[in-house]
Amino acid sequence: MVSSVARKREGGLLPDLPSGQLRLTLSIDHNPPRSRFLAICLGTAVAPSSVVTPSKRFVYILRSLGDRDRYYTGVTSNVQKRLAEHNAGECVHTVRHRPWELDLVIVFREPTRALAFERYLKSGSGSAFAQRHLR
Repeated sequence: MVSSVARKREGGLLPDLPSGQLRLTLSIDHNPPRSRFLAICLGTAVAPSSVVTPSKRFVYILRSLGDRDRYYTGVTSNVQKRLAEHNAGECVHTVRHRPWELDLVIVFREPTRALAFERYLKSGSGSAFAQRHLR
């Protein structure tokens, strides 16, 4: 399947489209060249990035204000709300070392990448990496 995206042009063959929208046309090619291959699942809506805002995820590292050597790593879609929850004692893993401050925040466009990076930072080698480079 090879795609071509055509923007509305003045005097073109495409019917009028709302400003900023794209028209996607698909054709099937059983031996597509890999450099121009675009796979789109059937039923997937396609729109420019200005129309669809991807859900961002943040990997954050908190530092305890009571014990400056204590850190906590997590992932969220709302950093300020999550920090408030940690400081309010709503997380059993951080309640004993309150209050917390943000030490580092990394934003990811894809939630799966954020979860994978958080999992890595909580692993043995990821913890060593964070100790050397992020703290």
